[in-house]
Amino acid sequence: MPAATGLLLDSIGLIYDSLIYPERWNDLLTQLWLELSCDTTAIALHDLDNHSPGIQIAVGISDRLIGEWNGTYGRKNPRAPEIRSKILRSGSWFHTNSIDKMPASIREDPYVHWLQHNDLYHSMVLAMRSGSVVTSLNLTRADPARPFEAAAQTLMRQLIPHLQRALQIHSRNETLRMLCEAGKFALEKIDTAVIALNEQHQVVLTNRSADEILSRERSILVRAGKLVAKRFSDRIALDRLLQLASQTSIGRGESSGGVMTLHDDAQTPVSVIVTPFRPSRVWAPKRPCLLVFIFDPAAKPFSRARLLRDIFALSPAECRLSEMLHQGFDLNAAAGRLGVTAASARFMLKRIFHKTGAHRQSQLLQLLSRLPADG
Repeated sequence: MPAATGLLLDSIGLIYDSLIYPERWNDLLTQLWLELSCDTTAIALHDLDNHSPGIQIAVGISDRLIGEWNGTYGRKNPRAPEIRSKILRSGSWFHTNSIDKMPASIREDPYVHWLQHNDLYHSMVLAMRSGSVVTSLNLTRADPARPFEAAAQTLMRQLIPHLQRALQIHSRNETLRMLCEAGKFALEKIDTAVIALNEQHQVVLTNRSADEILSRERSILVRAGKLVAKRFSDRIALDRLLQLASQTSIGRGESSGGVMTLHDDAQTPVSVIVTPFRPSRVWAPKRPCLLVFIFDPAAKPFSRARLLRDIFALSPAECRLSEMLHQGFDLNAAAGRLGVTAASARFMLKRIFHKTGAHRQSQLLQLLSRLPADG
């Protein structure tokens, strides 16, 4: 197997591993850092207007640089409006650049001066939109004589559909961290049906919502332990989708899974997302290699308050404060509506951070945006 193909398949595997094991994102950055001879690799989150960007995971970047970028320079990229426009049109953006290739007007920008001062000379950036969040994968080199080669650029482009698939699942369900830390408990609390399959497409794990859908045997059901579509035409398409995704899970393919609609003559169709999954515990007797997410429009979603209470053990007051912040109230205004002092609201917010694992208000809002709300 050519080295470039091996790196591509390994990177794809780490992307899908991250759906359950978030630490795999760091493994992905480390692998790219080593194999592509980068000086830094990082994953950052941005709102669409780039008001509150933040580096989430990084390799080769000092705490000082992360603090400067998160606090000041991440918002000062002079190309941010152009990047935003392209992402809104196409959903993703890929670009390589070097300081000596930038227009003279941009080279005088304080942001570029900061890049040059910190030896962030060559950059390769892949940015993708998922809902109201833009995720960027950033690679840099310091040596002016070593721009990113065509092979490195090709690899990044090949990763785009797989990163988009992972982010799609991430935005339509609980956060990946919640699935990792809460495990089966969290799966039972979300209203999205989640089914894990092994390489033979046999069901090895379901949550409560999936059990309810499967028990009705409407458009999708289990036969001889395998997940199948009820309609014959849908069954062929679903089998094909599962087969391609399972090949990716075992390191023999590049499919990022897919989305399809399953029909039933008497009921509303359901939407299905299939994604590869490659767990690290390869010796498990019922090793899952596929995750299937079913979205039933007829199902009544859980309320966000109930999820916050059940999964994170937030108090009623903490749930109300979280919801107000999500609606756009600042902390002082939310305190007034709750009838508490600003100091009490700040204390509650610290407790919310502790319970949810968020470190900043922007992270909390990103988590809340991914939880299903009342219909």
